[in-house]
Amino acid sequence: MDDASSKGEELKSFVSELSNLDDHLNYEVKRARDDEGLLPALELLDENHKQTGIRFSGIPTGHELNSLVLAIYNLAGPGQSIDGELIERIKKLPGMHLQIGVSLTCHFCPDVVAASQKIASINPDISAEMIDLQLFPKLRKAKKIMSVPAFMINDGEVTFGSQTLDQIVGLCERQTEKV
Repeated sequence: MDDASSKGEELKSFVSELSNLDDHLNYEVKRARDDEGLLPALELLDENHKQTGIRFSGIPTGHELNSLVLAIYNLAGPGQSIDGELIERIKKLPGMHLQIGVSLTCHFCPDVVAASQKIASINPDISAEMIDLQLFPKLRKAKKIMSVPAFMINDGEVTFGSQTLDQIVGLCERQTEKV
């Protein structure tokens, strides 16, 4: 989604180049409304142009290029294999929005982003959003984020540090118990 900023132009250029790498990748630019969240953003859609719940608020370059490639891989077919029991736990989760505050130079952030996006690729009621905190200092200040990765569920409290897929599912399950 384009917000007409210089970073929006940079994102359009990046996505254009990415989509030229394979005929299966297409893109369209959508002029964003002010109420569409953190902008500029890249949302991955399925082959029917439906939202997949995977969003990059910012430009997924640097180390986050890996999480973008994994998101495409996970949406395009079977994706990364994970334990069947873990898949069942993910499918039982109620709808929620996972947010991962990142720095594009962080070595640990892509693992948390990719794990969260894997959850969203399995459960259509869950969305996962990578947020480049460099572009969104108001969020960083409001949430008192001093380190990354910074993981949040439904804009709630922040969990800092690297998390495995199993740990993230556990956080989501505990969030469900709180409700």
